[in-house]
Amino acid sequence: MDERIKGEYRKIYAELCSIMMIFCAGSLFVKFFFFGLDISACATEFMILIAAPVYMLVRQCMLGISPSAVMTKKKRRRKVLLGLGSGLIAFMAVYYLKHGALQTWAWQYILSFGTAFLFVHYIGFALSEFFSGRKSREYEE
Repeated sequence: MDERIKGEYRKIYAELCSIMMIFCAGSLFVKFFFFGLDISACATEFMILIAAPVYMLVRQCMLGISPSAVMTKKKRRRKVLLGLGSGLIAFMAVYYLKHGALQTWAWQYILSFGTAFLFVHYIGFALSEFFSGRKSREYEE
């Protein structure tokens, strides 16, 4: 099989993964807000939404693929801000729907979420860079 065809297949699978994550997030939203189900009814969606990014990070580390080699710094920054912004908006929407208004102490939760999100992103990026550097040194020797 030609390398270009393999690249297109990989691109299709990457898009499929993104679509699956969006549908899982949508399913979670519908189950919580429209059907009023509890967390135990959404275990599959939680597993997919948590396990898929962890698997991708571990697999990138195993293969020695650097995140900076895959996308530019500007694109990576845009994705982080999009993830952080959508998470904060979702948190504020859920809080507002449950309590009717944003209390002043709710901002502590919002700030802690933002801090934890950025910390986890930074640690994941640093680990990926470390393992990709180690793998590239292995190949050089």
